Amino acid sequence: MKTLLIKAAGITNPNWRGYNSGVGRSTQLLLEALSKEVPLPFELHYYTNGMSSLNHKNAFPFKYHRFLLPEEWGCHKTKIEPFYRAHCLKYDLLHIPHNLDAIFSGEKYVVTLHDVIGYDNAKKDGNQVAAQKWIDMARNSVGIITCSNFSKGEIVDKLGVCADKVDVAYWGINYDKFHIENETMVKNRLNKLGIDFPFFVAISCAHPRKNIRTLLKAYQLFSKQKPQHRLVLVWGNPPSDLLETYAKEIREKNIIFLDYVSDEDLTALYNGASCTMFPTRSEGFGFPVLESFACGTPVMTCKNTSLPEVGRDVALFVGEDDIDGMVDIMKLFESNSYDTNRFLIKSKNLLQNFSWSKTAKSYIDFYQKHL
Repeated sequence: MKTLLIKAAGITNPNWRGYNSGVGRSTQLLLEALSKEVPLPFELHYYTNGMSSLNHKNAFPFKYHRFLLPEEWGCHKTKIEPFYRAHCLKYDLLHIPHNLDAIFSGEKYVVTLHDVIGYDNAKKDGNQVAAQKWIDMARNSVGIITCSNFSKGEIVDKLGVCADKVDVAYWGINYDKFHIENETMVKNRLNKLGIDFPFFVAISCAHPRKNIRTLLKAYQLFSKQKPQHRLVLVWGNPPSDLLETYAKEIREKNIIFLDYVSDEDLTALYNGASCTMFPTRSEGFGFPVLESFACGTPVMTCKNTSLPEVGRDVALFVGEDDIDGMVDIMKLFESNSYDTNRFLIKSKNLLQNFSWSKTAKSYIDFYQKHL
């Protein structure tokens, strides 16, 4: 039986936040989904790197390896990690699930490219070395898998690979964590966070492409009408200029910044919010859209990149810079004019298209094609 090796670097950190985000979250959930598909038609091994690996307890029915050097030293400065991997671990195919990595000459690998945002940023900054790493990672792989048809098109067009080389597998939703919760439990959790009022929530705020500055301008305009709804942002370290610009709203607790929260608190925030505000300018997939839907909460987002594939006819779409449009959506919920019952029916139907079981089966087919 052939052996697949997955580098699962992102699943061991950052422990202090109480959850894994982004790529780390998708890798963790993929491993969990694959563990439910055993026996697999191949042997699966995985490994993590860095000292945070010492905290990882293998909960999967797969052989586990540790490489204790941090990524910066093991890969980027010394290339010891890929040398060790190629010579000491026995495998037929390597899977890199996090866009980029150092590869040892002769390694046969597949890669998950979530999007090409990093490539776009490198080109924008004139960093040809970083841009070339994206091209090399894509072209030297034996196969690429991505999480949306939009990302597939970007990979083909910008990285110069054949469309037949790229498979698409939508991410799923972890319904054990993200679901409609008991109202009393939600209320208790929100009270511990200091929230006992109607609110909109925005998560994943820090990166400029998340477009939170535009959302804040919209809410500031909306707040002139003295609404009941407040804006809660999960953003542990907002820039000082924003704190100064919105000092009045923050002082009056109309705009509230929360530090990073656990998955349990995040679920409560989704459940308790009238609407999740996700005005992002670019996404390879967009976990918050489906997570919010799974918690029974509508989403305002933008009709760009992968988001029409995920939000379909259920999300409330608005222009990325359309402040008035964002205000109108806030007013819709403030006046209790949104048809929640219709939303719940439509979102339930939409969510049937996204499950980690489907994702795992697509990945198994992908692995078998290249083993």
